[in-house]
Amino acid sequence: MIIGIDEVGRGAWAGPLVVGAVSLSKKIKGLDDSKNLSRNKRQELACEISKKADFVSIGWAESSEVDDYGLSAALTLATLRALTGLDNKTEIIIDGNDCHLSQSWTY
Repeated sequence: MIIGIDEVGRGAWAGPLVVGAVSLSKKIKGLDDSKNLSRNKRQELACEISKKADFVSIGWAESSEVDDYGLSAALTLATLRALTGLDNKTEIIIDGNDCHLSQSWTY
């Protein structure tokens, strides 16, 4: 299984940091970076993803955790929460340049 993850809220002034983790075995027409999609299209695709995905999970770090631990540590925490229940043989694809998972994970 290959898991794709991405975060929301990393640049926000307030609120939680949220990480989504998804595995799809079939392509979904129109699926693209959320910044390239209209709100209606994102909502439509969210329903389709939740129906067709092999794995869907969300993990968060509350704003107080971001304040207490810092952005990088809170991002790691939210990511690990989203990946709870997977074994370390799962391949993970992370959006962006930084790998914020512990070294015990295969990536």
